[in-house]
Amino acid sequence: MTPEDAEVARMVRRELGRRPMDTTQMDIQVKAGKITMAGRVAHLGEDKGANLRAEIEIVTKILTRDRLVKGVYDQLHYVIDRSGDGKEDHNARGRMRTDR
Repeated sequence: MTPEDAEVARMVRRELGRRPMDTTQMDIQVKAGKITMAGRVAHLGEDKGANLRAEIEIVTKILTRDRLVKGVYDQLHYVIDRSGDGKEDHNARGRMRTDR
């Protein structure tokens, strides 16, 4: 991993850490400034009020403002646990956002 990609990976983790989400099952990869977020993202603990997609969209907008980021590829499975059965919503899988 290049030093620039390592810096981008740190930025991603820092931004995700500011959000009320469980990202322990998320995989983040950066190559040539392109970020891929894969795996599962869920509500953190008992906090079911967070809109997971909206939180990832905020993170994506923040990241794409940086000159080192060339794009963000969302391969996440959003765990929507409204009923307590741990159902996953796969609708957002495969979205790409770049501002360049």
